[in-house]
Amino acid sequence: MTSGNARKKVVFVVVEGPTDDEALGIMLEKIFDRFEVHVEIMHCDITTENVAGENRVVNRMQKILRGYVQRNHYTLKDIDRVVHIIDTDGSFVPDSCIEEETDLKKVRYSDSRIWARSREAIIVRNARKSANVRVLAGLETILGNVPYSIYYMSSNLDHVLYDKQNSTNDEKGKNAYRFAQKYRNSISEFLNFMTLSDFSVMLPYDESWEYIYEGTNSLCRHTNLGICFSEYYEKLIEEG
Repeated sequence: MTSGNARKKVVFVVVEGPTDDEALGIMLEKIFDRFEVHVEIMHCDITTENVAGENRVVNRMQKILRGYVQRNHYTLKDIDRVVHIIDTDGSFVPDSCIEEETDLKKVRYSDSRIWARSREAIIVRNARKSANVRVLAGLETILGNVPYSIYYMSSNLDHVLYDKQNSTNDEKGKNAYRFAQKYRNSISEFLNFMTLSDFSVMLPYDESWEYIYEGTNSLCRHTNLGICFSEYYEKLIEEG
């Protein structure tokens, strides 16, 4: 509590990196304006950590949320929902789509292939990540009754938001800034972009995940994040 006033409930958003927050944070705050929006930047991809197995990856998410609640003197009842946004990184493609190029310094992606310095390392990464993501996508709540949902950017956020698949860190920062500037004062246009574009996978939640598991879909430009804005999406449809 502050100044005798009840705090707003929190929409707790988990993202991989700072440019994810820079690109999307202001729009999330405006869309969920009835809530306090907190963006937790992991500076890593927790789904590729060596925590394969249902208990380990769920415990990892629980630890992240519990830490935030304790640091800010909340209770779990103060959390309205957890929104987890990840890159797919082509993690569900068949191993035959992965090729080795030993002179590469960084993994490269196309809509149908992954090239890496070590093919075996990417096969192991994909197996670990796909197993962890399937577990998280199967959750409905976390730490008891806190609603939890996970959304994908495929093959990554830059691919979806800017149609650029192999951006440098400098490009990521510049593109995130431009994107936020473009949409920060036009939330309806942002919602239209996220829910009505060709890459928007606006299927029922479980079906949207089954879609991205198929073939090379996790390398192609797709996102189901629009489902997170479903009530706003329905208004857009009604308005034509």
